[in-house]
Amino acid sequence: MRYVYGQDAAVARFAVSIISPGQQRTFGPCQAIGVTDDNGKPVAAIVYNNFNRVAGTIEMSAAALPRSRWLSRETIWRAYRHPFETLKCQTVFGHARADDEPWLRILASLGHAFITVPRCYGRDADGVLVMLTVEEWQTHPIHQRCRRSVDTSIREAA
Repeated sequence: MRYVYGQDAAVARFAVSIISPGQQRTFGPCQAIGVTDDNGKPVAAIVYNNFNRVAGTIEMSAAALPRSRWLSRETIWRAYRHPFETLKCQTVFGHARADDEPWLRILASLGHAFITVPRCYGRDADGVLVMLTVEEWQTHPIHQRCRRSVDTSIREAA
C-alpha cells in the first residue's frame, strides 16, 4: 500500500465517487489522504473537512472500493495522526449508516462514541454520529504500537 498526500481535490473526488455515485456532492475545502495499491491504483480515501481550529474539531470521512484490503494498522495510524498530531484537534467526528454493522464494529474497536441520528440518510435510513477524542486515541493500542515503530525508525536514522 502507498499513501498519497497533497492531492486533496482528486482524492476527495474519488471519495465522493464511492460515497455518492452520480451525485454533485463535494466536501468543499478539505484535506485528504489517498490510499493506492502497490500498482498505484486508488483504492481508498480519507477526507478531512469542517475543521474548526477554535473548537479543535474536524470531520473525517473514509471511502474504499469494495473488497480492497486498505484498512491496515498503518492506515489507521496515518488517518488519525493528521487531525490529532498535525492539526492538534481534540475531537474527530464522522458519521455512518446505522445498518453498516461491520464499519460500526471497527469504529467501536477504535474507541469511538456513538449517537444515533434518526433519518440521517433519509426517511428509512438512520445514521450514527461517531466521535473520537484525542485522549481515547492516545491510549489506543494501535496508536501506541505505531508510535513506538515510528519513534524507533527516527532514532535509528539519526
